[in-house]
Amino acid sequence: MSKFLGVQGSSCDDVGAGGGPVIHYKIHTVTPGPAVNTDLSIGAVLAGLSTGNETEKDEPVEESFLLRCYKAKELRQISQVRDRCETETRSDAPYPRVTKATVQGDLSNITGPPHLLAPSSVVEVGHCWAQRPSVFAAPSLESDPEKRMLLVLKWFLVALRSQLYIGSSGSKNSSIKKPLNAFLGELFLASWTDAEKKCTTTLVSEQVSHHPPITAMHVSDAEHGIRSTGYARVEMSFNGTVNIRQVGHAVLHIDRFEEDYLMPLLDAQVRGILRGSMYPEVLGTYSIIGSSGYQAEIRFTGEGMIRGKRNSFEARIFHRDDPSNQTLYEVKGCWSEGGWKVRNPRMGETVEVYDIDAPENQPVPMVIDPLAEQDPWESRKAWEGVFKGMRDGDMRMVLNEKTRVEQAQRRMRAEEKERGIMWEPLFFKSVQPEEHEVFHRLAEGIPGLKLHSERTKGVWKPDLVKIESLQRPFRQGVTPLGYTS
Repeated sequence: MSKFLGVQGSSCDDVGAGGGPVIHYKIHTVTPGPAVNTDLSIGAVLAGLSTGNETEKDEPVEESFLLRCYKAKELRQISQVRDRCETETRSDAPYPRVTKATVQGDLSNITGPPHLLAPSSVVEVGHCWAQRPSVFAAPSLESDPEKRMLLVLKWFLVALRSQLYIGSSGSKNSSIKKPLNAFLGELFLASWTDAEKKCTTTLVSEQVSHHPPITAMHVSDAEHGIRSTGYARVEMSFNGTVNIRQVGHAVLHIDRFEEDYLMPLLDAQVRGILRGSMYPEVLGTYSIIGSSGYQAEIRFTGEGMIRGKRNSFEARIFHRDDPSNQTLYEVKGCWSEGGWKVRNPRMGETVEVYDIDAPENQPVPMVIDPLAEQDPWESRKAWEGVFKGMRDGDMRMVLNEKTRVEQAQRRMRAEEKERGIMWEPLFFKSVQPEEHEVFHRLAEGIPGLKLHSERTKGVWKPDLVKIESLQRPFRQGVTPLGYTS
């Protein structure tokens, strides 16, 4: 599911601080004399916050440099570079144009400056699908299949802001942050209860692979008989903007109607890098496909050079077997601010105005066990030192604690190879693509919709027996810091 949208760990050959690849962004200025090339370090590429070594030689970004990013001298250099990128004051002034970006290593393994990190891991991103229990349960209570599709679409749209604006409010003045790369076997377990509407959702999320990075998750409301399972591999590239592509899919199932919905994974771009105010933009057209025959088509548009509003979309619901292709509902608005309107074009009336910022539409509190009771494999316990450093503003502690976990993970992979240990996920299992009957049934006849199981180590499904009977400790004789036996 699109909840996976986030930067995760993967393999790379040329590494910098914290194991991330070295990235250099070349700005070529057109002048009457020789061209000037400026290499911006990863801090500038991902946030416009640091210039690094302004030379033609590719040099790794060291941890000491990341700490120096806070010094006034560094910040003045950043301002100067940003001004060069955004200002053209006279006809004979150098006119900067971004012409080339070089990436050494897998961009999905970037470890940015610690002040750009969100106080959460990739495995937590799935909370966006579960944090409004009444919205998640609503389709299971609707007897009209046409309206059920509308409610599924609403659930999908409502989750987007929390999913994509990580570490940010979603306003134009805020900037997104990068979640921590999840380590192999990392877990996140949480629940949400809407006492007024008597709905409870639970989330189980696990990093099932690190090379390539794959996260699997399961959201459920047992009382209402509705659940969603998904998995994704995140692939990233850079060509002036950070491009994020997800490989995988999600399925929503409703017991009462024996109904399935194939949910899309969204591709996105991270914009505003050189301005130092990063935001996500989803572009393209995606479909939610229901086994009832109803389908939602969502077209995302964004902010352009001349016109367009950030994070805008238009959606329509129709029935695939209707030869007239009649639009049953239209939904139009913005998924990050304000909200959207739902119209019934057959009646010519607005049936709902959804304000995403209204108090009644805010998420309910998340419930997780206290840190003292959590297993070492649970995300917030494993990254406890990193998050404490973030809260205290101690960037050296953030770097040290983060490096401690990452280096331990590298040692574990080497030890597993030496001892012939085969890693097995706890709550999810990989199956062959032909076993995924739901996907093949719903995707039939949809152009370009493929499983791509060869890129995700098969198809990941939850082990419901293990999920329903989970108990600590989760793994004997091993923690994220190493094998004890």
